[in-house]
Amino acid sequence: MSSALLPLSRPVSATIAVPGSKSIANRALVCAMLAAGDSEISHVPFGDDTQVIVNVLQQMGAVRSGSGGELVVHGDSARALPGIIDAQLAGTSSRFLTAVAALSPSTVLVDGEPALRSRPMRDLHQAL
Repeated sequence: MSSALLPLSRPVSATIAVPGSKSIANRALVCAMLAAGDSEISHVPFGDDTQVIVNVLQQMGAVRSGSGGELVVHGDSARALPGIIDAQLAGTSSRFLTAVAALSPSTVLVDGEPALRSRPMRDLHQAL
């Protein structure tokens, strides 16, 4: 049996679905929140971190489900952040939302579970 690879006679055309990344999804959600207009984001994995940001967007009235399961985020809505954000145990989301809250003209409290409160945040707070 031969194991040689033969060259293709034509280009490959394919669509490949990969599992969603919460890290990429968090960044996409925050970018959509800050962007002007509507952004469609597909294949958002709904873990703890992404759910925290989606919850904030829902409180702001800035997200809806689109056709095909994607989320549609109405951007430029950072000014409408809720006064209290419950980040639960989501360290990445709490850091992203803390930075976004710095853009808000009103006071925003980002809080969470005791384990989240014990995580290092001093450098971010001092920088903001």
